[in-house]
Amino acid sequence: MIQTHTSITTSSRVSRPASHLLTWGVVLSSAWFGTGLYLDGWAHTHDLPDTFFTPWHGVIYSGFFVAALFLVSTFIRQQGRHLPMPTGYGLSLIGVGLFLVGGGADLIWHTFLGIEANLSAEYSPPHLILAAAGLLITTGPLRAAWHAEQLDRSRRWAAVLSLAVVLSTLTFFTSEFHPFDHPWAWTRFRPVEIANQGLGLPAFGDGGVSTQDLAQAIGVSSIVLQSALLVSLLLFAIRRFGTLLPSGALLVVLTLNGAVMSIPHGDPWVFPLTIVAGTVIELLYRGLRPVVELPGRLRLFAVLVPVVLFSLYFLTLFLLGGVWWPIPLWTGAILLAGVVGWFVSYLVVPPAFPEQ
Repeated sequence: MIQTHTSITTSSRVSRPASHLLTWGVVLSSAWFGTGLYLDGWAHTHDLPDTFFTPWHGVIYSGFFVAALFLVSTFIRQQGRHLPMPTGYGLSLIGVGLFLVGGGADLIWHTFLGIEANLSAEYSPPHLILAAAGLLITTGPLRAAWHAEQLDRSRRWAAVLSLAVVLSTLTFFTSEFHPFDHPWAWTRFRPVEIANQGLGLPAFGDGGVSTQDLAQAIGVSSIVLQSALLVSLLLFAIRRFGTLLPSGALLVVLTLNGAVMSIPHGDPWVFPLTIVAGTVIELLYRGLRPVVELPGRLRLFAVLVPVVLFSLYFLTLFLLGGVWWPIPLWTGAILLAGVVGWFVSYLVVPPAFPEQ
């Protein structure tokens, strides 16, 4: 009898799937405070008065409190039933606590050290704590879908939107190194040529670097970084879901990211670009059907995603006034983006080890 009782007690502690209310409550509130990040970025780029208490911060924190309400109420209810948090949401609950710590640290930081500007605003420790906490909260539906034995259409879409919020959070915190936010190849972004001596840099035997050299180096590095981030997230999803992602999933991920990327500077060309790129990438996904079991197709897909995106990116810049980079540089940047995707595919799906 004791053995039977132990078995029943243990099984009663097994984590259960989340309700649709919790799933979509976390997804929508995460998108809410994720949008608040970009509104805050818009306020910074337009030099609006910045304090801890602003409407943009209000969007961020109100979205967080809605997510916290769903998660904490679920925790209390589960504790009353002697049940753990639903699968995938334990880390989201930890994210709630971490977000409160980060919010308090941010208030103290602003009080004693003032308001950050430029890169400091993105990479101050309290803001990075808030970002990490937000990602823990946001990825609850994605983790839940990852561990689920069976997935209905609603939970698959929740996982897709969770992935879109993750991508948009990462592109926000790397926006200074994003070619959509700083299109260094665009003619309008061509800096005045100043030699390294004029920049106060040490002289080198080959003449050193100029402002245009720096703009090109940052621009290519931005393409490399964003190619790695995008392909990593898409292959992460494909590794788990294979061809079971709902129709239009990749299109939605890219266009939602493009929509929020348009906010800080009001760039009207980013959103249409991501719609076209997302459509092509979605068609590639449906046509190639990349899965772990067919690594050749998966690696081809990983190469084509950034190649398509940045080919369309440079085409857009040409249509909007031109590209000042030399042909070898911008064509090489497109090919380099594909190489990055290829390397990422080996990290996500490495070759099989030989049998010992």
